[in-house]
Amino acid sequence: MVIQSSEPSGTSTGASPMPFDFEVFVRANSRTWLRYARTRLQNLSDAEDAVQETAVRLFTHWKFMLALPEPQAMQAFALRVLKGKVSEAQRARARDGAKVGRLVQLRKGVSDQDPVVCGDHMLDREGVALRLAMEALGRTDPLLAEAVRLRMLRLTYREIGEALGIASTTAKTWVSEGWRWLDQALNKDEEGTS
Repeated sequence: MVIQSSEPSGTSTGASPMPFDFEVFVRANSRTWLRYARTRLQNLSDAEDAVQETAVRLFTHWKFMLALPEPQAMQAFALRVLKGKVSEAQRARARDGAKVGRLVQLRKGVSDQDPVVCGDHMLDREGVALRLAMEALGRTDPLLAEAVRLRMLRLTYREIGEALGIASTTAKTWVSEGWRWLDQALNKDEEGTS
């Protein structure tokens, strides 16, 4: 459904009709949003997630958006939300990269040339602690360990969710809990050897 201007046709301001239905608005703009997100994130799955999260956020603010005076204001608001979601995805990607780096460099003397992940095996000269921590996590909570392994192989949360038969948000939570568990185990190990 589209709300038409109440002005006579001869006095139209030239603005396009304002969509009244949320689904119509999202369908009309989703391709543009996906193109923008994919350009910024360089990953289709992450871009689709950002667009989906944007749609959810817009749905929660739909009454506010309908109160905006012009369709351009609705689109500007939607773009601002999308940019925020893209930035969140980029920050999450950077955090994950930093966590992997911190876990790999946990022992002094580990060089940058050392191989980190080779298939299912994490290898480096002094990375025995990381391997042992992953094995301990596997014994404690095999699903968390598998989620972390898949994330270290650079799978997206969506792919991890599909592989483990869970929602992508649950995969994100499991990976986060796995990182936290490993970080605590490795810090405890470092304190014990100092």
